[in-house]
Amino acid sequence: MPQENFGDRPQKLIDAFRALDSKKSGRIPAPLVAKVLALYAPDFTGEEKTEFFTEADDKGFIAYESFVKDIIFGKQ
Repeated sequence: MPQENFGDRPQKLIDAFRALDSKKSGRIPAPLVAKVLALYAPDFTGEEKTEFFTEADDKGFIAYESFVKDIIFGKQ
């Protein structure tokens, strides 16, 4: 099955998360991810939002680049 072409959308979302990453660690707090996605992608289901939090590490942070590529847009 061919993969959908998302164009530059994944990179734009990564760049948006990077702008929120004040420590430039490649990770941001899961609740911040949820807020951003609620504002810019309100069509995510409750189940999808719950999945976001399962991607958080033991300190509650999400590595946003792999999160966007693997979870939001699927492996490309």
